[in-house]
Amino acid sequence: MHTTGHINDWPSIFLIFTFLKGIHS
Repeated sequence: MHTTGHINDWPSIFLIFTFLKGIHS
């Protein structure tokens, strides 16, 4: 998953991932 054009989307993906983990907590 090497998409140098979507580097800016990383923070959003991280936040969504953390958000989902929080729901399943």
